[in-house]
Amino acid sequence: MAIGELTVASVMLAPATYRAVTEFPDYWFEFVILGAIFTGLAGYVYWETMQKLPLAVVSVIMYLEPASAVVWAALFLDEVPNPIAWLGVGLVVAGGTVAAQTTSYEEAISAPATL
Repeated sequence: MAIGELTVASVMLAPATYRAVTEFPDYWFEFVILGAIFTGLAGYVYWETMQKLPLAVVSVIMYLEPASAVVWAALFLDEVPNPIAWLGVGLVVAGGTVAAQTTSYEEAISAPATL
């Protein structure tokens, strides 16, 4: 399933990638390193790790991923998220905290069964 999602995303982003590489040809090597190496390696590590964690933990991490993108963009890219984005981050963190407190790890289904 992850391969299918990444393939569709790659096809959809191909025109933007082509445009970026043609507009900034001096940076093609950095595009390859960032896109293929870092994104590919991070994706591999992410999915391999998910298979070894309990399903309750995986579901919390899946929701934290986009929320962390808002925080990192604000910290490192000087983006200013609107109040709704910050509300979403807060709700995701609060929901993850509640889920982590109420989940029994002995009763949790392991992620490999679902991934």
